[in-house]
Amino acid sequence: MFSYMKLLGVIAMIGIGFGSAWQFQDWRYGKQLAEQSQLHTETLNQLTNAAAAAQQVEQDKRMALEQRLASSEKKTSRK
Repeated sequence: MFSYMKLLGVIAMIGIGFGSAWQFQDWRYGKQLAEQSQLHTETLNQLTNAAAAAQQVEQDKRMALEQRLASSEKKTSRK
Protein backbone atom coordinates (compact mmCIF):
# COMPACT_ATOMS: atom_id res chain seq x y z
CA MET A 1 0.00 0.00 0.00
CA PHE A 2 2.84 2.39 0.84
CA SER A 3 4.55 1.91 -2.57
CA TYR A 4 1.19 2.45 -4.31
CA MET A 5 0.90 5.83 -2.58
CA LYS A 6 4.49 6.68 -3.52
CA LEU A 7 3.81 5.77 -7.13
CA LEU A 8 0.65 7.86 -7.13
CA GLY A 9 2.58 10.80 -5.60
CA VAL A 10 5.33 10.53 -8.21
CA ILE A 11 2.77 10.43 -11.02
CA ALA A 12 1.00 13.45 -9.53
CA MET A 13 4.30 15.36 -9.28
CA ILE A 14 5.17 14.50 -12.89
CA GLY A 15 1.72 15.67 -13.98
CA ILE A 16 2.06 18.94 -12.06
CA GLY A 17 5.54 19.49 -13.50
CA PHE A 18 4.34 18.77 -17.01
CA GLY A 19 1.33 21.05 -16.63
CA SER A 20 3.49 23.86 -15.23
CA ALA A 21 6.00 23.55 -18.05
CA TRP A 22 3.17 23.53 -20.59
CA GLN A 23 1.66 26.69 -19.11
CA PHE A 24 5.04 28.44 -18.98
CA GLN A 25 5.68 27.62 -22.65
CA ASP A 26 2.19 28.89 -23.53
CA TRP A 27 2.85 32.23 -21.81
CA ARG A 28 6.25 32.50 -23.45
CA TYR A 29 4.88 31.69 -26.90
CA GLY A 30 2.03 34.17 -26.43
CA LYS A 31 4.53 36.88 -25.58
CA GLN A 32 6.59 36.05 -28.66
CA LEU A 33 3.51 36.20 -30.87
CA ALA A 34 2.53 39.58 -29.41
CA GLU A 35 6.03 40.97 -30.05
CA GLN A 36 6.05 39.58 -33.58
CA SER A 37 2.64 41.09 -34.25
CA GLN A 38 3.81 44.48 -33.01
CA LEU A 39 6.92 44.36 -35.20
CA HIS A 40 4.80 43.36 -38.18
CA THR A 41 2.45 46.27 -37.58
CA GLU A 42 5.35 48.71 -37.27
CA THR A 43 6.88 47.39 -40.50
CA LEU A 44 3.58 47.76 -42.35
CA ASN A 45 3.23 51.33 -41.04
CA GLN A 46 6.75 52.17 -42.23
CA LEU A 47 6.03 50.70 -45.67
CA THR A 48 2.76 52.61 -45.88
CA ASN A 49 4.48 55.87 -44.95
CA ALA A 50 7.27 55.26 -47.48
CA ALA A 51 4.74 54.49 -50.22
CA ALA A 52 2.73 57.62 -49.38
CA ALA A 53 5.89 59.74 -49.50
CA ALA A 54 6.92 58.24 -52.85
CA GLN A 55 3.41 58.83 -54.20
CA GLN A 56 3.55 62.47 -53.08
CA VAL A 57 6.93 62.96 -54.79
CA GLU A 58 5.57 61.51 -58.04
CA GLN A 59 2.45 63.65 -57.79
CA ASP A 60 4.58 66.76 -57.24
CA LYS A 61 6.67 65.85 -60.32
CA ARG A 62 3.51 65.39 -62.39
CA MET A 63 2.10 68.71 -61.24
CA ALA A 64 5.37 70.49 -62.08
CA LEU A 65 5.38 68.89 -65.53
CA GLU A 66 1.76 69.90 -66.13
CA GLN A 67 2.58 73.47 -65.14
CA ARG A 68 5.55 73.54 -67.54
CA LEU A 69 3.40 72.14 -70.33
CA ALA A 70 0.64 74.68 -69.64
CA SER A 71 3.21 77.49 -69.68
CA SER A 72 4.68 76.19 -72.91
CA GLU A 73 1.23 75.96 -74.52
CA LYS A 74 0.52 79.59 -73.54
CA LYS A 75 3.76 80.73 -75.15
CA THR A 76 3.02 78.70 -78.28
CA SER A 77 -0.57 79.92 -78.58
CA ARG A 78 0.57 83.58 -78.30
CA LYS A 79 2.79 83.19 -81.31
